[in-house]
Amino acid sequence: MTFFNLLLVDDEKPFVETLAQRLRRRGFVVNCAFSGIEALNHLDNNKTIDVAVIDLNMPGIDGLETMKKLKKKTPACGSHPAHGPFYNLFCR
Repeated sequence: MTFFNLLLVDDEKPFVETLAQRLRRRGFVVNCAFSGIEALNHLDNNKTIDVAVIDLNMPGIDGLETMKKLKKKTPACGSHPAHGPFYNLFCR
């Protein structure tokens, strides 16, 4: 089974860390960013993101703006709204 390299982006650190821990136990490679700026910096340093799950309601650069900027850096990626206040960006 091929697992995705995930980027979780949310300003609620305990939520992201708990979700990341659960996904890692199941074999996923998970990276965390706690702001839109941190997510963009992560992409600059690591081009191997397959899926980003982005919270829409974040201070500073919100999730929609973060998603737009991530897509600009990786034009081959697609995106769509997820359930709740999240957006998914697919790069694989």
